[in-house]
Amino acid sequence: NKKPSLAADIAVVREKDGKQQLLLIKRGGKTFHGYLAFPGGFIEYGEAPEDSALRELKEETSLVGKQPELIGVYGNPKRDPRGHVISIFYHITVENPSTLKAADDASHADWYDFETIAQEAQNNHLAFDHATLFNDLKTFLKNKSK
Repeated sequence: NKKPSLAADIAVVREKDGKQQLLLIKRGGKTFHGYLAFPGGFIEYGEAPEDSALRELKEETSLVGKQPELIGVYGNPKRDPRGHVISIFYHITVENPSTLKAADDASHADWYDFETIAQEAQNNHLAFDHATLFNDLKTFLKNKSK
């Protein structure tokens, strides 16, 4: 009896020079190798999704986050070529964005302007269904600033 896996994906946004920037990683694993993606990973058995999001953020970027806010849940069975993975997508605030350092499954981590990411999304250079997640993040941030 097969069951889907659960994952947490994380959006971290910062302001720099009056522009919004988003934290993305370059994937180091086999799946979507070299593609840009939101930091994230599988939720461990017995772990709350919010805790998993904070753990994955720290593992992949060395950043310490707080107050995960739910953006959405993504469960299309075709979203991950490795199998049926349901992702819970969170917006997380970080105390000190300057401590960024890629680790674990991330070969690289950096801040990107929203325009750059929109271009990457259009060119299908974002891993999995992260172009959809990016668009939903923009809506989430717009509603949050109202």
